[in-house]
Amino acid sequence: MIQRGWDNRHVPEVYHFNRKLSLFVMEYIPPPHTILRKLLVDAGDIRPVTFAEDLSTFLANTLFNTSALAMSGGHFRESVSKWSTNTAMCALTEQVHILYHPVN
Repeated sequence: MIQRGWDNRHVPEVYHFNRKLSLFVMEYIPPPHTILRKLLVDAGDIRPVTFAEDLSTFLANTLFNTSALAMSGGHFRESVSKWSTNTAMCALTEQVHILYHPVN
């Protein structure tokens, strides 16, 4: 859901999500769209002209914006803590990284 803010051209809008009910309501994408997995499995070597550009743009936007490069240390640790409870180790790793890779 948050990825749409980083790349709204490649991420449909999510209108509602309910984990308990396993309910996910999202924007309808009209044809001619293809589910990526189906395209890769069924189409063999056939790829849309913009496949590499679209995928690399999506990955660059989402991977950068979820990295410590785009966030403050505290915000990054807070984000990581949502799926990892070892925030002390994350802070230690950041301190070691700063020691060996100082910012100019």
